[in-house]
Amino acid sequence: MTIYIAGMHRSGTSMITRLLNLCGLYLGPQEEISATGFDNAEGFWENSHFVELNEALLGQLGGSWDWPPTMPEGWELGAGLSRFRHDAGALVKQFNCYELWGWKDPRNSLLFPFWRRVIPDLKILICLRNPLEVAQSLQQRGHSSLDFGLQLWLTYMQRLLADTQPSERVVTHYHGYFYNPQAELQRVLNRLQIATSEEVIAQACSTISEPLRHSWVTTQELRRIPIPDEILNCYMKLYGEAEAIYHTAKETALPTQRKRETSK
Repeated sequence: MTIYIAGMHRSGTSMITRLLNLCGLYLGPQEEISATGFDNAEGFWENSHFVELNEALLGQLGGSWDWPPTMPEGWELGAGLSRFRHDAGALVKQFNCYELWGWKDPRNSLLFPFWRRVIPDLKILICLRNPLEVAQSLQQRGHSSLDFGLQLWLTYMQRLLADTQPSERVVTHYHGYFYNPQAELQRVLNRLQIATSEEVIAQACSTISEPLRHSWVTTQELRRIPIPDEILNCYMKLYGEAEAIYHTAKETALPTQRKRETSK
C-alpha cells in the first residue's frame, strides 16, 4: 500500500508524515530523507528523489511550488512528460518490496493526476490547516504577502478537490494533533487501513512539539476577517471532511451564518 501525502506548505505535512513513519510507514533510506531547515527545525521528512522529480515536473509545466502552472484536462498524458513517467516508474520500483510506504511533498497537491497514472491504487492523505495561519506562516518566513499566501492555499486545495473524489481521500486537520493527538492519529490510521497498537500510537504522539503550534486561528476568527468567500467555502468543505474531534456545532454552521449576514 502506498500513501500519497499532500497539503499546502506550512500545514503540518512534516509533522503528520513523521507520525505515520513512527507507525510503520516507510519513507525511504535515511540518507534520502531531507534534514531540518531554518523554517522547519523538526525536519521535513521528505524523500529528496520525489521532491526533485516534482520540482522538475512543475518546471516542465511552466511553474513552481509558489507559482502553480495552468493544467488543462489530461495534462498528465502529454507526450512531453514521457521522461518524467519513466523516472517516476523507476523510482517507485525501488519500493516494491515494502508493504507499506509513501512520501510527503506539498507539491503532491498539484500533481496527483500524474502520480495516479504511475501508481493507480494510491491512498491520498490531505493535511489541512486554517488558510490564514498558512498565509501568516509564509509571510513570517518572507515567502509571500498575506494575500498571495491565501490565494496559493486556495489553488492547492482546489486542485486536490478537483483531482480526487471524497471516497478516495482522507483529510486530517493540523489542530487535531494539539487537541487529542492519539484520537486523531488513530482515526487517520483507521481510514488508511493501517493497523498498529495503541502503544505505538502513544509513543508517536509523544514526539509532537507544542512550539510547532506557532499560531491558532479559530474558524470564528477566520469568518470575521474579510477574506474571499471562495477561500472560506473551500476551507469549510475540507474542514467537514476532516471529521475533526474538536468540531463544534457553531463552527460548522458558519458558512450558512455568513451567507445570511451578507445577504442583508
